[in-house]
Amino acid sequence: GDVMLFLKLLPLFGVIGCVDFVAIIATRLESVNNRLQQRHMICVRSSDFDHFVFAQEWPLSMCIGNNMTTPHPHDCKINRNVTGWVIHGLW
Repeated sequence: GDVMLFLKLLPLFGVIGCVDFVAIIATRLESVNNRLQQRHMICVRSSDFDHFVFAQEWPLSMCIGNNMTTPHPHDCKINRNVTGWVIHGLW
């Protein structure tokens, strides 16, 4: 739907890969602009590529994994609007 359209438009803006697309898939396009303003994104421009790697993750798995590898575990707070896989990255 909306997210796939958003991802298809990325090359039109010269953006080839962006880190930190987490939660974009869980929001609607109306709120993507607000979300992008709140998150720091690192994007690169390149014309030398032959494929993308589209990585997704289950939000709770990421939280549990982070708690296992950090000295100070935290409570997982996942937005109730997130009901499925989220984008981990597009490289």
